[in-house]
Amino acid sequence: MPKIFPYLIITFINMAGFAVVFPVMPEMLSYFESAAPNSGRWLSSLAAQLLPANAGSGMRLVFLGGMISLGYSLTAYFAAPLWGRLSDRYGRRPVIFVSTAGMLVATSLWIFFPGVGMLFVTRLFAGCFSGSLGVVSAAISDVSSEEEKATRMGYFGAALGGGMLIGPVIGGLLSLIELPLWHRYSHLAIVTCALYGIELLLNRLWMRETLKERAPITEPLQFLPAIFSVPGHDFKLLWFIYAIYCVVFSAIDFVMPYFYRLEFFLAPHSIALVFLLIGVVLVFGQAVFSGRAMNKWGYKTVLRASLVAMPLPLVVMGFTPPHFFLSLVGIIPIALCGSFFMPAVPGLGTALAPNEQKGYYMGLLDAARALAFALGPVCGAILYFFLGAKAGLLVMGALILAAAVLAHILHRGKASSTV
Repeated sequence: MPKIFPYLIITFINMAGFAVVFPVMPEMLSYFESAAPNSGRWLSSLAAQLLPANAGSGMRLVFLGGMISLGYSLTAYFAAPLWGRLSDRYGRRPVIFVSTAGMLVATSLWIFFPGVGMLFVTRLFAGCFSGSLGVVSAAISDVSSEEEKATRMGYFGAALGGGMLIGPVIGGLLSLIELPLWHRYSHLAIVTCALYGIELLLNRLWMRETLKERAPITEPLQFLPAIFSVPGHDFKLLWFIYAIYCVVFSAIDFVMPYFYRLEFFLAPHSIALVFLLIGVVLVFGQAVFSGRAMNKWGYKTVLRASLVAMPLPLVVMGFTPPHFFLSLVGIIPIALCGSFFMPAVPGLGTALAPNEQKGYYMGLLDAARALAFALGPVCGAILYFFLGAKAGLLVMGALILAAAVLAHILHRGKASSTV
């Protein structure tokens, strides 16, 4: 455990910094449009061309947020496998350092310059340095036996979920404060940069390298995520299962602030409390139950069961407005299923990856997540605003069922209780 603890702390801080803006994004985009109307004019023109003539301000904000998420995720899709490959060659620690430094620089730009266009550019730049999560999961696998890995992947998922928990809470609380800085949301960017700065310090002072056997430098770097070139079909299936799940998860994650704002009329700090509840369930499930479940039944069984159990509460969510507390009946089981699914994916992925290519394989899974996070917000916005909550969540439930079918095709010849 001491060997992986710095990696867990850094994962927690990284995700907290990433998630600070989640609950305030609708209000921040509205403010940026009025504060710097000439910034991102092409995005406004694109929204006017693609959205219906009767589209309200809520739909417009969702579209702009979706485009910003799309830009970040598309650059992350190409960057993550490259960072993974570099970590196989030069080590986990330096790659995580450079990735974090890039995120800090990108975030620092919108401390001083408001505007939808500036936010789009900074998120595009930040996506180029996204990829540390796959490298961290490879590092945990480097120093874990097969028996230890299931529990430690649960801890990794708990650290990730904990960051996703505390980040929106920080953002929601900061939204209640107005400071005389460059613009109304400068302090959010400053706090995010401070989190990344702490991560860099921990990297240099505390983190130790885990990679023992490095990939040969003569091997050419691949600049495109070559999932179809991976030998065997099990990892490819896992990649598509993970991509489908992440499309649904990111669609829900993106639409949720708008869903609770427009259907339940919640303020940003109240939406932050919903994120807090989700994060508590995710962290508790991964830290306490997921490792035990994976050690007892194996990665595949846990992955399948979590996917089979998820569609029903997804559908229930659509029928809950305007009853806020009923919506939690759907949210809590969805988060609990996610707490088992998320650590099972890197656990199975590292079991399927060759030792000298774990970083690259985990980078490919990171690319699946990035691609899904590019498509998910756009899909979520289309489903929610054109079909409504009920039909949209029904479609999401059907996608998860499709992933469950793919999961039942998975097979692995290795005789291990954790696979």
